[in-house]
Amino acid sequence: MLEPLSPVKMEDALLPLTEIAFYHGVHQGFYFGFLTTFTAFLFPLALVGLGAWIYNFFETEMILHRRLLPFTCIFTSIWLAIFFEAWKRREKTLAFKFQTLEAGKTTTEAKDYTGRYQVSNVDRKVIQTNKFSSTWRRLIWELPTYLIFGAAAVILTLLLN
Repeated sequence: MLEPLSPVKMEDALLPLTEIAFYHGVHQGFYFGFLTTFTAFLFPLALVGLGAWIYNFFETEMILHRRLLPFTCIFTSIWLAIFFEAWKRREKTLAFKFQTLEAGKTTTEAKDYTGRYQVSNVDRKVIQTNKFSSTWRRLIWELPTYLIFGAAAVILTLLLN
């Protein structure tokens, strides 16, 4: 569905991702695949931003700038949704090219792991448990982010009014 919209057409001719993945590893192949896809998708967004900057450079009053801000946010959100869907498709295509489509995720154990070990009641295997559940761990990292961005939004709102 998003294939005609994808600006990444000649990528394989310009960057041999399959050879990179087989020589340096699959992680690097996905890394360079993501970078090329993201860079190609940034170009239309950069053109819109450049046009807005040129308009604001010659505009002395900021009235229109305030009116266009919601449309800029909506355009960026739509762009992000289209990019995300295109990247999911591209990721599956790269996984097929790298012959890792059916491969499962591998977990790496941290050498300085500070969690607890428990014996599973089901199969009597030793499993690692964390000090914090995933909900608490997420809140520990997200709460300061929400506070910082919320404070920035309040400050910007007060400065623009």
